[in-house]
Amino acid sequence: MIWTDKIAYIRKPQKNDTTMKRIEIIFLILFFLVFRIAFCQSIWDWKNPMPPEAYYWDVHFNNELTGWAVGFGMLIKTENSGQNWEVVNNYSKGMISRILFINDSIGWMTGKECYKTIDGGETWEYQYVSQLIQPYDILFFVSETTGWMGISRGTIYSTTNGGIDWLPIENSGSHSIFDLFFIDENNGWAISSYGLLHTTNGGHDWESQGAPSLPTNLYSLFFSDLSNGWLGSENGMVFNTSNGGLSWDTLQINTQKAIIDIKFISLNNGVAATNEDCFLTSDGGVTWQEFPLLVHSVRAIAYPNQDLIYTVGSHLQYSLDSGTNWTLVEHGFTDHIRSVFMIDEDIVYVVGDNGLIFTSNDRGDSWIGQNSNTTEHLQDVFFINDNYGWITGLNHTLLKTSDGGNNWLPVSVEVEGDFYSITFWGDQLGWFVTNNGKVLKTTNGGISWHSFPTVNYAALNCLYFVNEYVGWAVGDGGKIVKTLNGGLSWELQNSNLSNDLYSVCFVDELRGWATGWQVILHTENGGQSWQVQFEKDDKPWLTLHSIIFTDPFNGWACGTNGVALHTTDGGNQWTYQNAGYNVEINSENIDLNDVFFLNHNQGFLAGQDGSVFYTNHGTSTGPSIHVQPSDTNLCVGSLLSLSVIATGDSLRFQWLKNDKTIQGENTNPLVIDSIENSDGGKYTCRVYNNSSVVSSNPIIVNVVNPMEIILQPSDITASVNDYVVFNQAIIGSIPIAYQWQKNGLDIPNANFHTYAITSVQHSDTGMYRCVISNLCNEVVTDEAKLTVIPGSGIDEYKSDTILEVFPNPVSKLLQVKFFDPQKESSIVSLFDAHGIWILDEYIPAGSIKTSIDVESFIAGLYFIRIKQSNVNFFKKFIKY
Repeated sequence: MIWTDKIAYIRKPQKNDTTMKRIEIIFLILFFLVFRIAFCQSIWDWKNPMPPEAYYWDVHFNNELTGWAVGFGMLIKTENSGQNWEVVNNYSKGMISRILFINDSIGWMTGKECYKTIDGGETWEYQYVSQLIQPYDILFFVSETTGWMGISRGTIYSTTNGGIDWLPIENSGSHSIFDLFFIDENNGWAISSYGLLHTTNGGHDWESQGAPSLPTNLYSLFFSDLSNGWLGSENGMVFNTSNGGLSWDTLQINTQKAIIDIKFISLNNGVAATNEDCFLTSDGGVTWQEFPLLVHSVRAIAYPNQDLIYTVGSHLQYSLDSGTNWTLVEHGFTDHIRSVFMIDEDIVYVVGDNGLIFTSNDRGDSWIGQNSNTTEHLQDVFFINDNYGWITGLNHTLLKTSDGGNNWLPVSVEVEGDFYSITFWGDQLGWFVTNNGKVLKTTNGGISWHSFPTVNYAALNCLYFVNEYVGWAVGDGGKIVKTLNGGLSWELQNSNLSNDLYSVCFVDELRGWATGWQVILHTENGGQSWQVQFEKDDKPWLTLHSIIFTDPFNGWACGTNGVALHTTDGGNQWTYQNAGYNVEINSENIDLNDVFFLNHNQGFLAGQDGSVFYTNHGTSTGPSIHVQPSDTNLCVGSLLSLSVIATGDSLRFQWLKNDKTIQGENTNPLVIDSIENSDGGKYTCRVYNNSSVVSSNPIIVNVVNPMEIILQPSDITASVNDYVVFNQAIIGSIPIAYQWQKNGLDIPNANFHTYAITSVQHSDTGMYRCVISNLCNEVVTDEAKLTVIPGSGIDEYKSDTILEVFPNPVSKLLQVKFFDPQKESSIVSLFDAHGIWILDEYIPAGSIKTSIDVESFIAGLYFIRIKQSNVNFFKKFIKY
């Protein structure tokens, strides 16, 4: 069997033989063509709305034809002065607030992250700036190397090497900077919370300009050279300087709105904008002509030449005749799409909310609306051939066309409820399901429909038939039912789940999949048993709305928050395909409601706000990391090799250290022949292709220095019962192991950097040394000799001689009592558990009591020693 002849689809079964032969021929042609060009463009191309409906924060034109606009996760490009736009693939998933090109090739865009391009926007490389969470909404460059970036209420960063390194300007003061404009690497101006500021040393120091004649509420600035500049302010005020900001002339525009953006292309010709209107001047700002805009809520303007003006914000609009006439860049249709269906390689239908029906004859490049004659939300579309099609919808809506959608006629069905999934087998036999658990069937091309209830009345969301007799339906509460007689009767199958299920797909009578809330289920035996194949219970927001397989191996699924999944092994492993549609709307990725593939390569995604995406590279596998690199400890001078084991098509790699791109390190593995201390840190690897991007787990590289002894232990002579400590000093990297030896043999449990003997005896006489090691090497100290001389001995202690310490354990103040009938003076000494001396205190002869403050001591075991001329007394206490 050739699996390209079997197009499995949720709710939509196989095409007829004639259609399938066309598909097979097309697929064979594509097989030889697509793989030659598969990675010359994004996997998914945005087809509607165009430009995507989003709020755009900035616009920039490299020249009269080529322009860019950015917004919430969105980067779009025009090559015909903004009349048409295309979505450019990028790896930012958050807000992009600024974009700037120095020439046709080199540019930057900033927002939650910073990216740079050196090939005119074809590819963008991540640049690390800092760990700040706030978006970088300040961006300005004066050359390919020198630029500034920052957040409006925080630090400014500067670069002198094109963004390879971004360093904070330490002496830039405490001003809140809202915008920057530089003429060269030294001279610039800034709008701040204090008004206008000026710098002559690249932003390291700022001085106030224009006070008190200038207000503090400034919104926009532009300088054409070191002398001439303009400022936009509240109440339609514009200010002009011809002496570098030393003095300012007041210019009035006929508006009370704030001037949010201002641009000049010469000393005379300029444009200023409020959020509602555009104003042009040809005399340097002395007079201004007003041109009302079509749509308000303007954020930024571009002024490439005297004729072309462009504004962005909630909408894109432009003028090609100096503001006289304006054109609104239409977004296309924006109602939510619920279903998409491809008739052949060119013709596609989408249906959705408020009676939406659109079709395209050119794979989504252009769209034609069709009249549904209803405002009900349409749920599913299915075409038998180019002319005959069916649509279901809410509130018992059923529509039919026999002329390719030129006319859609309502079909009366004597069943109440919402109608969902519909499918046909041939032109006479068809089924659809309802929200009250019924399956309706026709055997005469829809002239009449008969209702067949299933096992219970839970809502059915989707059905699929593999032939005239065998089919499945899934619904709420994990419901799965199967028929073997064309829908006349249904048998309940056990999904072992209570998750709502929204989609089902089979490639034959045995192998099938079902999707729903957080889960993908799979069966290999016609549904007798179902196993969880994909589950994301850590993502409660994830609902997979749709699934399709074109053979037993290649499948796709889509759902909420922009999730699109792809498998090439029957679902054992699912990878993300997300190039081009991670667009944030109100800080949320768009929901994808339906996926349709005509063959292994050609497919559509559709969903929220009219979003439609097309691919002819559907088999491109996104990257997946199967073996993560591990943390490692290496000695100075060793070879460092970090690698990830990943699968995916045409993978590319980028290594980062401490979240900063390592320039030129874009191969796997990352190799450093001889590491130094500066090479230690956190490493990650970004693995990406045109389908998506994933990052490895962080890898901690610890650079270990070898051991070196800098202080040898010393010989000791002690009396019996004395307290002695052997010590040494080393330099080197932890972890470090110690082992003290006596006469060349290991001393049990002597594994600290010092070795203490609390009460020396004659048997302790000998030679002591320490063996010290870490990951890199092992060193041995010189031997130190312990000599023990006779002392008074413990047998001379008098039974009425008592040492007491209390409270024990102690927290703050330790009381020490010593009853001394001999009336001798003594010394009280304090040691920690490792024998390290802490303090001495001289005590005069006689019975004594003293206090020691131990509040600042580390919790642990300590020793008190009272030493007289020929006797030692010891007590232990615990500090807590």
